[in-house]
Amino acid sequence: MLCNWLVAFFCFEYKWASRGWTLERRIEHFESRWAYFAGLPCTALAFAFPIFLSAGFFAMLFPVYIIMANRASPSPKPSEAVRYTLWPERMAIFSIPSRVNNAILSALCGPRRARRQ
Repeated sequence: MLCNWLVAFFCFEYKWASRGWTLERRIEHFESRWAYFAGLPCTALAFAFPIFLSAGFFAMLFPVYIIMANRASPSPKPSEAVRYTLWPERMAIFSIPSRVNNAILSALCGPRRARRQ
């Protein structure tokens, strides 16, 4: 599942960068639509075939997914869509990496600079 999210984030990163979105907006968009981004089957091929074949499939499919991500229209916000009670509205996928990053920046640069990041 984490590999699917990582590949999805990389695919949509090109679209978000061309739109000029900040990192905070990208993360908020990604975490509020986590179920949508988990649906990329590109990384599922990595577990179905030997590593050499799966690397080849990934190399062929990744550019296609980038093109599809650029052509995708944004899904409705969770407040506008039907609310489901079985899963959370927003999943904090990047909370642990953000905390680790902030701790490292605080240790290296001091607490003032790490809070601005």
